[in-house]
Amino acid sequence: MTAWRFLYAAAMVFRGRLRGVPVTASLKDTSVSLAADERYVASWDLGGRLYSAWRFGHTWRRGLNGQVLYKTRDDVAVSVSAYDARERRTLSAGEARPV
Repeated sequence: MTAWRFLYAAAMVFRGRLRGVPVTASLKDTSVSLAADERYVASWDLGGRLYSAWRFGHTWRRGLNGQVLYKTRDDVAVSVSAYDARERRTLSAGEARPV
C-alpha cells in the first residue's frame, strides 16, 4: 500500500509542441497545470477550478475564500532589494472577474 501512495503522489509531466509552441502539462494527485512557451502557466484543482495563473511575471492566486491575490515585482528594483520590489494586493470582485 505504501508503494501505491508514493506512485500516486508523483507528478506526471508531458512535454510537446502545439502549433510550434513548447507546451508542458503536469498531472498531480491534487492539480493539473499547463504551461505554454514559459510565458503562461495555469493551474486547476481536480474540481476544474482555476486557482493559479502566471503570465509574463504576473501571478494571480485564488484562495479558498474565493479572493484573488495579485502578485508581481518590479525587475528594475530587484537589483536593489528583491523583497521591496514585490507588489501584492487582493483584487476587488470586479478586477478578479476576468481572471
